[in-house]
Amino acid sequence: MTLRTEKQQTLSPAPPSLFLINPDRTAVELERILITELRYFGDVLLTTPLIGFLRKKYPNARIDALVYHSTREMLTGNPDLDNVYTIDQKWKKMGVKKQLSAEINLLKTLKANHYDTLLHLTTHNRGMWLARILKPKRSISCPKHFGGLNFYNKSFTHMASLVLPRERHIAQFNMDHLRALGVVVPEEEVPGLKLTIPDEARAEAAKLVGGLKDYVLVHPAARFFFKCWTEERTAEMLDRLASQGEKIVITSGPSDEERTMIEKIVSLLKVAKPIVLIGKTPSMKTFAALIDDAKLLIGVDSAPAHMAAALQTPEVILFGATIPGRWRPWENNASRVVISPGRCHFCEQRGCGRCGISECMREIRVEDVMEAANELLEHRDIPDAYRKTVYGPNDRFPTYS
Repeated sequence: MTLRTEKQQTLSPAPPSLFLINPDRTAVELERILITELRYFGDVLLTTPLIGFLRKKYPNARIDALVYHSTREMLTGNPDLDNVYTIDQKWKKMGVKKQLSAEINLLKTLKANHYDTLLHLTTHNRGMWLARILKPKRSISCPKHFGGLNFYNKSFTHMASLVLPRERHIAQFNMDHLRALGVVVPEEEVPGLKLTIPDEARAEAAKLVGGLKDYVLVHPAARFFFKCWTEERTAEMLDRLASQGEKIVITSGPSDEERTMIEKIVSLLKVAKPIVLIGKTPSMKTFAALIDDAKLLIGVDSAPAHMAAALQTPEVILFGATIPGRWRPWENNASRVVISPGRCHFCEQRGCGRCGISECMREIRVEDVMEAANELLEHRDIPDAYRKTVYGPNDRFPTYS
């Protein structure tokens, strides 16, 4: 039973199923399922444990996904999916008439599939309209439980819980959309990530690095720069790796900000002579092949970390403001998370005071990153002296922020 304060009683009532988990506990048979994830590359890849679990539990079901066109390669080729439908954000630039035509064609296609279940993994308003237009028997999202926004809540038959403890990974949180239907999902049965790479992408990757093998791939940038380490410490780390004889490849996206960052790092190098690929990977599948061929990935909390987890590439990932318990590499035993030795972490703010710069990232020490990297490169245990800044796949993180 949901308790409400007197003030809350004045709000529009939530749908009867809000926060209730299939109270009659009847068996749920899902036959035609649509999963929507309208976010970024890493978020889309993190739906694959849910997709894999569904395919195993309902082997004869039709399972489709709807994502942005730019992120589709995180799912294309996945054997657990029947179809990947996309929304192209470029539709907005085609003019109202052409955009409307594209939207209507997509809706017609989806409606013709007669889905009985919609799993909307975000609170994007498009899911609300899909639930109302497609009219599946079951539709699940997270609540926007704020008075005037109850129109959103009422669009769905079920609601997944918003409770997300700091140590609960987003892959488990996605599974809560099934738990909201009463589907039993033992935590130990949630599978790992899945990412497929076609042969042509592997050939393109090999060409980009001139056939180089056993390199350390460093991806310093992220979509949001408050997640990034400093250029100076990144350059120092690269020089130390080169001094140990490691071959290095640096990658980044094509944006001007990322180009400027990588160019500054390269200008600070004294020993390392890396292969530098700024926005040169023709596709995310090619980038995945680069990660798969690497002996180690070093990066920050961004999509490459999840891609490495899917491919079981050893990785060292630096965390600051974001919560590693939720976003660490999922099910990759050869992963290490590095944080700063300070006491201010995991605030989920876009920089200290929302300034775009996170001091907890700037304070991460080069020696800690090198210890984590060498632990994986040399297959040895991390010294006890680094246990407060370097964390393995099963370690719990500090709870302070």
